[in-house]
Amino acid sequence: MPNKTSADLFYESYSKAMEGYKGDDIRIVGHSLGNQMAIRLVDLVDKHIENGDIPKELMPDRVALLDPYYSERSKSYLNGNTTADEADKIVRRLIDKQKIVFEMYKSSALTNNDLSGDSNRPLEKMCYHADLYPNYFLLMEQREKHCLPIYTYFWQSLYKLNPNTAGIMSTEDNSSLGAMMGGAYYWYQKQGRYTITPQDDTYLPRKIGRYIPQVDINLSYNGKNLTYVDKNNYETINVNVGGYVSLNTQAYPLTATSKIVSFKKESGAMGSVQIATNGIFKALNPGQVLIKVYSQNLDRNGQLGEEIAKYVMINVS
Repeated sequence: MPNKTSADLFYESYSKAMEGYKGDDIRIVGHSLGNQMAIRLVDLVDKHIENGDIPKELMPDRVALLDPYYSERSKSYLNGNTTADEADKIVRRLIDKQKIVFEMYKSSALTNNDLSGDSNRPLEKMCYHADLYPNYFLLMEQREKHCLPIYTYFWQSLYKLNPNTAGIMSTEDNSSLGAMMGGAYYWYQKQGRYTITPQDDTYLPRKIGRYIPQVDINLSYNGKNLTYVDKNNYETINVNVGGYVSLNTQAYPLTATSKIVSFKKESGAMGSVQIATNGIFKALNPGQVLIKVYSQNLDRNGQLGEEIAKYVMINVS
């Protein structure tokens, strides 16, 4: 019998495939039971980075859970917990520690009630959560409804859609999704329920809890708060090629609904720095790049609203 779990095998394949990766963003997508595998993979990646087994830049930035399924019963191999309980603990830790963006899309009765499994409402409230209504399938075609988000999620990357009206699946900006995490709202499909392609899809927010906006981002480096953080008046951090810069960020107030802070290379020698994860940057080549540190809030209608942004220059020599 195998002496490794499937998650361990997945981690080994992932770390081997991503060896030498120099990009700025990694997204993991899991469907149905595969959502548990996606969550567990990121959990293992985090632990192996902490142990120094793999480089920091292999930490995923975003995880999409497509019609995620959880069985109801407790498991002896989880010390009596359910798979939903374990997933919730992992996701909460990854959001708090690594500021990873989690998005969830539900489309069938297999996952949206407790008749065939655990709907896992606590996890819904941690993620950006949207409900899809593929009414071109009949009521008894729940398997087809269940599989639909796989296609919709990747199809949306083909179209330039307004994220406020066309579902946030289409956006490439993790900050937009981060603003919509936290359980104050969920999004439901208003239009496009009778066509399979996403061009005519629109989604509306529905408020279900209290929303507390961010008002500031505390930005520090090596224990020192950065004073000059304006786009035209910023501090410079020097680093040698191959080294890392670690910016510490904290969204305020601490009770803010979403605490996601995002990072973007604003201008300069873009190839000089790699965005690893959660404020960590790897110096690749000599040059300077201006880093934007930002987050977004929602307005009173649940649409994307005020952006909070600060800036810092990284100089690689």
